[in-house]
Amino acid sequence: MNTAYKERPTQRGKVASLPFTVLLDMNTRLYAGEGQTTVARWLNQQPAVVRRMRARFGGRPINSENISAWCARDYRHWLRHLEDLGINPVTTVRRRRLGKVAQLPVCLREEVCRRMLDGESGVNICRWLNSLPAVAERMRAFGLEPWISGQNLSEWRKGGYADWLKARANQKEATS
Repeated sequence: MNTAYKERPTQRGKVASLPFTVLLDMNTRLYAGEGQTTVARWLNQQPAVVRRMRARFGGRPINSENISAWCARDYRHWLRHLEDLGINPVTTVRRRRLGKVAQLPVCLREEVCRRMLDGESGVNICRWLNSLPAVAERMRAFGLEPWISGQNLSEWRKGGYADWLKARANQKEATS
């Protein structure tokens, strides 16, 4: 096997130095139509990116100009590299959920889904979540208001919960 395919094609600039999985998420967001400023803000909240910027670039954050330069210089080459690896970024990568419930740890998201499945009211789920210190800490860590509202649960029901139900149905089908 050609070892050239195991390494990323370029290493120029801040964006090119990011971990492969972060680049994949970043490109999914750009492809989905998120603006470069929004994507830069998201990148600078990722612990792996913060560590990389501290280690290699004196802690200076990524900005929209860095992303713009990377798109102009490296984006097409990076897509060809993905094709060589057999990865189709458009169909392989799901867009990451960005809502408050999506920011919670997996165990809490699972419990929210189980409670929704059991028919528990949104008000009760909100009360339960907002009584947990871990929820307020997590929201503050992401720079969000430290409580979960009915609207947040409604958005989760349409997105994350619907995905959870599909995954559950697929798992049951696979085991039957």
